[in-house]
Amino acid sequence: GVSQFVVSDSQRVVIHPRGGNIKVGRNRSISFDGRIDVGKFIMFVTDADFSYETYGFELPKVDSLFFYVPMFDRPDSEHMVMTPLYGLVGSLQVDRPDNHSGLTNNKQYPIFSSRENSYVFYDKQAIREGRYVRDRFYYTLHPFTINGLVKFVTDSLQFNGVLTSGGIFPDITYPLSVQRDYYLGFRVETPAGGYPAYGGKGEYNGNISLDHYGLQAKGGLD
Repeated sequence: GVSQFVVSDSQRVVIHPRGGNIKVGRNRSISFDGRIDVGKFIMFVTDADFSYETYGFELPKVDSLFFYVPMFDRPDSEHMVMTPLYGLVGSLQVDRPDNHSGLTNNKQYPIFSSRENSYVFYDKQAIREGRYVRDRFYYTLHPFTINGLVKFVTDSLQFNGVLTSGGIFPDITYPLSVQRDYYLGFRVETPAGGYPAYGGKGEYNGNISLDHYGLQAKGGLD
């Protein structure tokens, strides 16, 4: 019967247990499945553990992570990033272990740390009618840390990793960032000599971009 409860009002951390079920253990530890709202981030988790002593969460399975960012032209408003993150393993530190009351304003908290590779997919129907199927076209995110989940600048978010493009190009190693259309993507120039295209059937030189239009190229294809 637990619909939700607040872990920290100053850091905007709220738990919504799946099915209204939580398990309370020794020293106020809590185990649950469900949703964690933290600052501008929303995490759907399984087998999550909250430790009152360390004032943090262990998150062995973050099924998906959604988040909002300040809008580019209106920083006082927010817009959801349209490409969620999937398959994360990590931890969430709410605040310093000696600041349960939130009386000290520690702006670097909450801190989310991803310890293993995770993924971004582009198989939404809105992107080229869902042609980028996720088992062939995906971006692999390397482990990362985000500080200050309550307040941050949109341009400061950057995720390192590799794009696997289903054989269109070789794997492209370039950071993802929030594009002007609020999708995660990038804009990059091919290196000297260009990229082999479609398994070596051609060679491409020029600009490559990734956003809600999908993977786009503006250059020369031989």
